Amino acid sequence: GGGGYPSLFLLYSVFQAFPFPYVHYIHFLTTCQDDSTGLSNSKIRKYTRSRILFCKKNFYNLYITSCLLLKYWYKGKTILLNNYENFDNSETSARKSSLIQERVSLVSTHMYKQFLDYQHATVNTNEIFSRMIDNLQAVSETLKQLFSSRGITTQNIYVDTDPQKSVAIINILWHKISFTTRCNYQPQALFRENGEHLFSGRIMAIRGNYNEIMQGVKDHDDEMGRLLENEVASLFIPAETNQNSILKIKHLSNREFYLNQLDAPREFVLKVVETICGGGFYHEEGARKQFNI
Repeated sequence: GGGGYPSLFLLYSVFQAFPFPYVHYIHFLTTCQDDSTGLSNSKIRKYTRSRILFCKKNFYNLYITSCLLLKYWYKGKTILLNNYENFDNSETSARKSSLIQERVSLVSTHMYKQFLDYQHATVNTNEIFSRMIDNLQAVSETLKQLFSSRGITTQNIYVDTDPQKSVAIINILWHKISFTTRCNYQPQALFRENGEHLFSGRIMAIRGNYNEIMQGVKDHDDEMGRLLENEVASLFIPAETNQNSILKIKHLSNREFYLNQLDAPREFVLKVVETICGGGFYHEEGARKQFNI
């Protein structure tokens, strides 16, 4: 048969092999109608009963055979469908796996480059920050000498650092300036107009004492918000040591100054000290104000 159904010819053949009782009964009457002696009722009943029993038995066999045919047909059809679906699913799964692997591979390559740039930039940033601390100490000692020669006490001129060397604070009389590398908690790039964004480390200079500003800070987002609120300038250090560092000063509309990495520690410290200590504060009159020169 077609269309996935069991063969009608096969079922017809089975029915032919096991005819129903009434067919045999009619045949018996037809073949015996010329008998001159006639047919006794008992003879007819006896013959009919025997044929009925015979056909009941064969009809049961027919029922069992038909059930088996339907069972194995359905089972065979299910196996074929499952095999087709499994083949189709495996082919689709292979395509999906290949597509996922290809695209995720591109992502991993991009992130790996970022990670390497982050590592190298972090090394350069820590090296520059260490040299900045030396420059801060030199600035502090020079200021002490200059103010001392003018008869001004110098006990409020000093430099503090944290044990990890990630925060440095210089106190110059009534001014407090902090420098930190704690903004480098993930790979970050400096935006470039040409689209070639520069992955780099960052040293931030802020107005005030870092430890006082960060009291009660809860996470990196909170820390970064306070840093940006008090930012004076930032120095961006690229991964390659032969690339220039970029100094951006906030009150100059983030104008960029390019510094080689050898001179960057000294120039950054001096520029920030000049910006903050070269300015001053206004008297408070309803709104807090300050100015820079």
